[in-house]
Parts: sequence; structure tokens; C-alpha cells
Amino acid sequence: MTQSMDIVPSRLERLGRAAKLDKQLKFNNLLHHITPVLLFEAYYKLNRKAVKR
Repeated sequence: MTQSMDIVPSRLERLGRAAKLDKQLKFNNLLHHITPVLLFEAYYKLNRKAVKR
């Protein structure tokens, strides 16, 4: 990720911010925000040393 990408909030971060600002906000379809790249990054950010339950 480049420095400029770190500064620009992602679509999911903007959605999260909007949800915090407006508690009545309803999201009807968020699936189109989930991309293979997002899933890949999330997978590799998982804590490998976390305790399994």
C-alpha cells in the first residue's frame, strides 16, 4: 500500500464513519463492497497467535 492510499479512507471506512454518525442509517446491500483484495488483506491481518475457542 502506498502512502497516498493510507491517507484516503477506504469505502468500508467511510461506511463505518457514516454508521457511527447516523445510528438510524440502514444499509441494504453491502456485498458489492466486499472484494477479493479486501478478503485477502483481512485474512493476512488475522492474529495467528489468537486462542481458538
